[in-house]
Amino acid sequence: MHAELLYQRGRPPRARYIFKHALIQDAAYASLLKSTRQQVHQQVAQVLEAHFPALVETQPELVAQHYTAAGYAEQAVVYWQRAGQQASDRSAHLEAISHVTTGIELLTTLPETPTRTQHALALHIALGAALLMTKGHAAPEVEQAYTQAYTLCQQVGETPELVPVLFGLWRFYISRPQYHTARELGETLLHLAQRADDPALTVIAHYALGVTWCMLGTLPAARQHLEAGIARYTPDQRRALVFRMGHDLGVGCRVHAAQTLWLLGYPEQALTRLHEALALAHELSHPYSLAFARCWAAYVSQLRQDVPTVHEQAEAAVALATAQGSQPWAAWGASLRGWALAMQEQGEEGLEQVRQGLAAWRATGAAVLVPYLCTVQADVCGHLGHLEDGLQALAEAHTLVEQHDERYWEAEVCRLRGVLLLRQPGTPQAEAAAAGQTSGSL
Repeated sequence: MHAELLYQRGRPPRARYIFKHALIQDAAYASLLKSTRQQVHQQVAQVLEAHFPALVETQPELVAQHYTAAGYAEQAVVYWQRAGQQASDRSAHLEAISHVTTGIELLTTLPETPTRTQHALALHIALGAALLMTKGHAAPEVEQAYTQAYTLCQQVGETPELVPVLFGLWRFYISRPQYHTARELGETLLHLAQRADDPALTVIAHYALGVTWCMLGTLPAARQHLEAGIARYTPDQRRALVFRMGHDLGVGCRVHAAQTLWLLGYPEQALTRLHEALALAHELSHPYSLAFARCWAAYVSQLRQDVPTVHEQAEAAVALATAQGSQPWAAWGASLRGWALAMQEQGEEGLEQVRQGLAAWRATGAAVLVPYLCTVQADVCGHLGHLEDGLQALAEAHTLVEQHDERYWEAEVCRLRGVLLLRQPGTPQAEAAAAGQTSGSL
């Protein structure tokens, strides 16, 4: 104190002491023997647990850090797991990834026991959830986290954690897209939900199957599953761990019901479901769900050719997704914002944003919905008179539809190709009509 290395803040017994400079603190810390440092960290952690329960509740990472530095890995893992969950709950997903990754690394220093396996399972599920909300559902790291979690489920035996693991894998496979694997996972989830007689699990299964059948172009089955999910959903299900993985499923069922209803030819019903989804996302005050809902609101509005609404929803989605560090929805929003700009006489700037958004979407590993984004690009190209570029984008969309069996958008790819061919000088009308003929078959 007299050497002015420390400053006192407040009066004893509530006084706090602060080092004059961080380098002085580091030097003092380094001067302690390792065993002494570990003992001090252990004592601090134990004092926090015994006398400051409120602080431990709100800042579990503080206790985790002290137990980690003390060499008490088993105790530290518990607190890293809590810290990761708390970070995810407040949408601090990058922080959550850091916490649970530290916990996973510490587990490797512990002997293999049932308790260790259970902690590893919980941490890998948490890691997968945080990764899919930042890097996107199709990121290889997401598959790695959930595949490891599935292996751990097999070691544990029958466990309720199997549902979030299978759902996490479904999210990955629907995005790559491997629709038939996704459908099998959805059917397994439905079987598990029916056996457990659990409404929340039933919502998950119906959502997974509804989205999968929609992408495959089997729209009546998609509608049936999504409406079943909506009927069984209640807001209190949000408290369940699996419902905190990504967007809220009540919102999800409604936006995909809107998509399906539009494709089936019920635009007013689609709009009703879309407004319900947005209202629910706002009510939940869940930023990721709101970014997701706004992206799909922009999508449905683009199908309706409602340019101002597309611009408004896409702009809001980009802002929300960027703030949350969610790469996929920022990319999706950028593409549709570009389309809206192009339709508002900012053509070349809009086209560049569409291209950048599509590239950013693909950079996450996602191939799902790329045919749709290709038609968005082709539509802008057609609007600007870049017919060859538009037809090239549609050729790629057609290839992807065939490659992945993403049939829901096949008709629109063919229709738009016919439109652009009709505008291309020298194209026989019969050829253009034949190119668009498939659009009448769905």
